[in-house]
Amino acid sequence: MNRALALVVLCLGIALCVGSCGPPTVEEKASDTELEAWRVWQESGPTADKPKAPAKAPTPPAKPEPPKVAPKAPKVAPKAPDAKTPATPPAKVPAKKVAAPAPKPATPPTPAPKKPVAPKAPSKVAATPKPEPEAAPAPKPKAAPTPPAKGKAPEKPKTAEAPKAPPKPKAPEKPAPPPPPPAPSLYMYLPQKRSAFAAGETAEVTLVVANPAPVAGATLSLALTNDTGTTWRAAERLDALQPGRHAMTYTIATGSFVPGAYTLTAQLGEASFGRQAITLAPSVAPTHFPIAAWLEKRPRHALDAARLSQAIGLNTVLLQRRSPWLSAPQHRLGGDYAEAVARLHNSPTAKPLESGKGAPPFIRTADLLTGAGLRWINVCAVSGGGLPTLAPDRDFVDPLVMLGARQRIHHKLLAERAFANCRGIHFTSETALGAHDGNPFGSPARIAAFQRVTGLKAVTWRDGAKKWEPWQKFVTFRAGILGACLADWTQAVHAIEPGYLAASQFGDGTNLAAGVYPPLQTAGLPLVVTQSTLNGPAGMDGSLLAAELARAGQWAKPVWFMPQVDPDADLDEVRASLHLAMARKLDGIVYPPGLDYHYDQPKLGSLATDLLAGISGLNRHVTELGDFLQRLERVRDPVAILYSVTEHTARIGRDPAGKPQGADYTSTITTAYQACMLAHFPASFLTEEELLAGQADPVQAILVIGLTRVRPEVKAKLEAFAAGDGVVLVDPTTTVKLEGADALGLEFPSVLDYFAHVKSTVKDDEALALERRDEMVRSQLFGPILGPLRAALKKHLQRDYTVSSPSVLVCEQRAGDARYYFVVNNTQTMAYYRGLNVELQPTAVRLILRSARRLYDVVGGARIEAPSIKGRPVVPLVLPAGGMDIIADLPDEVGGVRIRHVRARQGTLDVSAHVFAGKQEDVDWGTDFLRAFGRLFVPARKPKPINAVVPIEVIVRDPDGVERLHLFRAHTPDGYTEAIPFPDYQKPGKWTLIIRDRLGDTSAEETFRVRPHTSRWAHRQGSLVAFD
Repeated sequence: MNRALALVVLCLGIALCVGSCGPPTVEEKASDTELEAWRVWQESGPTADKPKAPAKAPTPPAKPEPPKVAPKAPKVAPKAPDAKTPATPPAKVPAKKVAAPAPKPATPPTPAPKKPVAPKAPSKVAATPKPEPEAAPAPKPKAAPTPPAKGKAPEKPKTAEAPKAPPKPKAPEKPAPPPPPPAPSLYMYLPQKRSAFAAGETAEVTLVVANPAPVAGATLSLALTNDTGTTWRAAERLDALQPGRHAMTYTIATGSFVPGAYTLTAQLGEASFGRQAITLAPSVAPTHFPIAAWLEKRPRHALDAARLSQAIGLNTVLLQRRSPWLSAPQHRLGGDYAEAVARLHNSPTAKPLESGKGAPPFIRTADLLTGAGLRWINVCAVSGGGLPTLAPDRDFVDPLVMLGARQRIHHKLLAERAFANCRGIHFTSETALGAHDGNPFGSPARIAAFQRVTGLKAVTWRDGAKKWEPWQKFVTFRAGILGACLADWTQAVHAIEPGYLAASQFGDGTNLAAGVYPPLQTAGLPLVVTQSTLNGPAGMDGSLLAAELARAGQWAKPVWFMPQVDPDADLDEVRASLHLAMARKLDGIVYPPGLDYHYDQPKLGSLATDLLAGISGLNRHVTELGDFLQRLERVRDPVAILYSVTEHTARIGRDPAGKPQGADYTSTITTAYQACMLAHFPASFLTEEELLAGQADPVQAILVIGLTRVRPEVKAKLEAFAAGDGVVLVDPTTTVKLEGADALGLEFPSVLDYFAHVKSTVKDDEALALERRDEMVRSQLFGPILGPLRAALKKHLQRDYTVSSPSVLVCEQRAGDARYYFVVNNTQTMAYYRGLNVELQPTAVRLILRSARRLYDVVGGARIEAPSIKGRPVVPLVLPAGGMDIIADLPDEVGGVRIRHVRARQGTLDVSAHVFAGKQEDVDWGTDFLRAFGRLFVPARKPKPINAVVPIEVIVRDPDGVERLHLFRAHTPDGYTEAIPFPDYQKPGKWTLIIRDRLGDTSAEETFRVRPHTSRWAHRQGSLVAFD
């Protein structure tokens, strides 16, 4: 009984134990956590702080409510709860019964290790544990799989899927090639900063390759394309280039190509360097005769320069204020540059060696003028007279001033010599010495210099001629200052370039008081530029006097003439002034700065456009005869007027402080010159230096006027001349006794005295202006003396030529055995008045010659048959206002033209020809059988070149008959020979050369062959340069 009862109690106990077993509740978990924390606190010892529960211990939540929706079956098999985190029981689902999995023994959570902290002493009273701060929520275990519905087999749990990784790139079928190296950067620039080049110049182009990676060997090619699309190429194979920047400079032979606009391109393999536009200028001038203009403002566009050369007909310009500032070209690549650039910062993306600014005005102006085929002369105020800041430099006796002038010349010309079309330099403001306190003699610097040279202790210039010897030495010293300066500056010019021109302005040749004495001033100067005024005392005859005085003492000196162009003047006055100076032999023309060439807007009311149109026609006329005029020779006239510097010095010394000019003497001799020209006995000035040098031999008569003091050696020469074949004529004002001299019998008046008399008698300004006109002066002053002068000269001289009107000038020039008579119309009228001293009109005149052979009209280009009147040939002429005609008296008739040689070679066309004498039938054999048979036994006569100067035209035509060159040249007694610049890259084939003489209107024609040119036109300058 007891055993049975004990067995029942045991079974009940086991059943209770089994019923009470299951997963722990939340409360049980919390109590277990508190107990574990208490155990840790007990083991770690007491601390001052309250122990903290493990960070991961969850706060006991409220009693969970059953979910409203049954959870889905988990995709992943359930895992055992983490030992550190208490497992949360799955929520109960009332709709379905879920079989709980077999329970596992719960593992107490292990708190995160922390720095041990001593807990506070526990309170004796059991306190309710405070809620701990929320810890991070533990990961919830996945819900248990939902049991299948009744009647269905339970689903197997799915295997857990691994997290998706990013898709891997597909493996290429073949290995990918390495990326290509970066392409090199290519640059092109012109290191000279120029875009226009003349024949004979060399253009330079620099190509830069900036390659970050090695470049294999490639072909570098240059191409030059003209405006019609024709292209010339040059190629070169380059070696491999290492990383860095590499440059090469090529020179281009510009003379090998026809003038025109071109485009220069370059390529390295298939990559392009870019392009540059260049202009190749005309290489041959139509004439060698300078037709120049002094420009006050430079051309700014190519159209301006083309207007000067093509429309107006200029071939030379004078440029003032031309500064070479910033004109130096860029440095060329070389070893020195590579060494210098290594110290500079170079950006990998920078364009190497490109100028940050464009070409300076100095180079831009040169490009415009070169492209239009114009040459230029640099106008240099070397003494500082044209610049206020350099005014002290007018002291020419200071050695430092002379040194500064030379340096200024070198500074300009060293920059100019880079251009082939620069012809030289023109000195300005050197026409006279400056005055001091209103008097030309009082300069302390010149007086001190004179004392250093002569050793004199004191110079009393105010005493003048009263102390003759020191006064004469002082005036002579001053007269040589300008000449010494100009000679020194000319040497400075030729030190830079021996072929450069050195010219200087020449003013009044009789202004001895200001240090102007032509024989000394122009002795060391290669070229003189002289000028005249229309409203001066001599009127229109001032052009004659200007050209004549510029050569006084220097008979063969080249002279360029600058006419005055008054705002109220028209073409007649300009044309007459030029023709009068041309009759006395000119070597060039310079138009003054006052002309407006209408770059932008014409000046209204002055110098209208029709005047420029007239000048253009005049320049065309000069172009056709320019070379012919240059080949003629100025001959001594049969009459010479003695210009005594001794007498002039004495006249100045009479009152150097009050009347320092001595104008009464110079005015008298210039009046005598005008009277001789009006009497048709052309005269020239003869200086004492020429007389002593024996240069008076061609002269037949010497006029001695107003001579009161003479040097003994000059007197001896005059008496020897009178004792020989010559005649010395003395006027009544001459007090010096000359053995063998004849009395002239008339006194020459002074124009200045006439003007003073008119001014004192005529009070009305308009009437005074009318009395000063040229025609009035001729009738009142020269009219009474022309008859006696002709009669006096005819007693001793025979004229070879004359004209029927005193207002028409006739002068003679020669070449070989030919004579050339220049007939210029200076006929004036009193019918109307525009404010000028001259009013010209047309006229008909007869040229009367003593004898004649074969006469030709040079201007009209025709043979003249002159009728004989009283046994003398007479040539009737009709001349326009200010017009000129040239009558050639040749020893033989112009027979024709013969071309002796023509050949095109590298860069030139060699031409040799001559105009032969005699008729064509006198030279060639007949066409009949007998004369043709006779040529087998009798050699034919070779044509003889005519011993004269004949204007000719040279025409060159290409195989298509297109005229490529039209030049105006001259046959001389030695014939015509010229090496004409001729580009190599011309159209191949048979070309034609035609030479025509303008007198007999005959021509000759010859063909020559131009072969294809294959030589290289581009060459590399130096080696390849790597500079960084």
